[in-house]
Amino acid sequence: MLALTRARVPDARLMQALFPPLPFATGAFDRLVTANFYGLLRPAERALFLTEARRVARELLVIDLRSDSGTHQERHEVRTVEQDTYSIYRRRFTPQSLSTELDGEVIYGGRYFLVVQV
Repeated sequence: MLALTRARVPDARLMQALFPPLPFATGAFDRLVTANFYGLLRPAERALFLTEARRVARELLVIDLRSDSGTHQERHEVRTVEQDTYSIYRRRFTPQSLSTELDGEVIYGGRYFLVVQV
């Protein structure tokens, strides 16, 4: 992905790092945006991510999947890429479940996605 990005945006500053910690100084950003990532994290990973996100940014926007059923869902889902099949942990949120968990405000409650500002 870094090579592809470098080819498309040669002047961009690119970073590759293991998490945690995020490789940025405390307060480095005004806003951190995450999309379709938070719902893949298990409880311990969520706590680490939120601690680091709050450390490096004054504001956090979490964009993730809205539940089709109207109830909060946590489950393993099967994915297939070419000939490989694997299981992922995936959560789908209601506006209330995501905003309560993050202690934030729903700023977009669409049919497929939610955005919560923390």
